Amino acid sequence: MNIKEFQDSLNNITFYDAVKLGDDGAAYMDMVKARSIWMCNLKRIRNVKLEDLDIKSLMALEMDDQVALSDVLAKKKVLRDMKNTYDLSDANTWQELLTMIPDYLL
Repeated sequence: MNIKEFQDSLNNITFYDAVKLGDDGAAYMDMVKARSIWMCNLKRIRNVKLEDLDIKSLMALEMDDQVALSDVLAKKKVLRDMKNTYDLSDANTWQELLTMIPDYLL
């Protein structure tokens, strides 16, 4: 196994539960399940960002800074709406899923 294969196998661990066996005994990736797993990973990142924004919103409230508060609330709305607005259906492989991270999570 070369380095690339090793890295790919580590990345594939993320999607372990999406690996299924076909009728012919060959393993394949259940992309519906893989997309669901990846969305759960994105939600974990999102939740950390939401916690940070909760603190910023409290600070804006304490300082009576309506501009900052509006900005924070808009960012929180984008994050909360991620499940309904960020589409993973274009991914046809787990490798493609790994590259699909919305800019607002970076």
